[in-house]
Amino acid sequence: MYRYIVQRSSSQVARQCSHAARSLTSLSTTSQKWSVERSRLHCLNTIKRSLATNDDIRSTLKNDLKRSINSSSSPIQEHERWKSLSVEEQQFFAPDLLDAWIRYHADLSAFYHEDETKNDSKLSEMIDSAHRAHSVLDRLYPQWSPRRFGKTSEEKNDPAAIASANQILALWASTAQAGHRRSSLRKELRGIPQRAQFLWQQLPPSIDSSNALLQTWAYSHEHWRGTRAQSIFDTMTSPNAESYRLMIRAWAFSGERRGAFTATGFLRRMLRLLDEGNRDMEPSIDEYRIVLDSWTRAK
Repeated sequence: MYRYIVQRSSSQVARQCSHAARSLTSLSTTSQKWSVERSRLHCLNTIKRSLATNDDIRSTLKNDLKRSINSSSSPIQEHERWKSLSVEEQQFFAPDLLDAWIRYHADLSAFYHEDETKNDSKLSEMIDSAHRAHSVLDRLYPQWSPRRFGKTSEEKNDPAAIASANQILALWASTAQAGHRRSSLRKELRGIPQRAQFLWQQLPPSIDSSNALLQTWAYSHEHWRGTRAQSIFDTMTSPNAESYRLMIRAWAFSGERRGAFTATGFLRRMLRLLDEGNRDMEPSIDEYRIVLDSWTRAK
């Protein structure tokens, strides 16, 4: 609001200066010209002070963002102030704000997993921070925005943009895993894998981004999570052991009739690859337990 007042007052002063400049050419006496000239100089000085004030606002926000990054506090206030800025200014502050949300989400995730009570309020904050971080990414790199879905752009090959997008995918994966079996927040968790997949579909293929999306689907509350994860797995040219482990979870946790059967199939594929010499494919006790549990729930 304050920034709007500054801009409005600056535009009003600019109009007054323009009027003074036009009046200067129509006046005849020297004294009248000097009077209008002084008014014009006063107007220009006022505009300079207004711009300096606006720079102070930007500097203050920049410092606040740095403090948020270096602390465990929520950057929610800085985010709301950031939303009131112009598009150019939002892009200027977006990298710092994105770092602040990623840092805050990591702190929330660590606290949530250490807390045995699994407080729903912390999980709600994780969901909100992931959504806000994704909105900052859309402003910082418009090529990742759903409005640009399916459009090619050379900007999508920018390493910094790809790294930031992968960080957002990791946030969604972490959030989905934290919300696994949290039926009380099912409504808030709805739509997370779909939003993550919109982003993933525009990224260059990589094992890390694909595994992050597999994790998001595997721990989601979607009934067809197994089928959706399978469609992603089928696009991977060289899935690793983590990919197979996530597929076991996606099918075992799904509510589909073939869930337990398909999860067992992925476990057997891991064992076959292990026999062929790939030691990374050795299943852990968790994989066996998850598959057994899926058979107890099989319909």
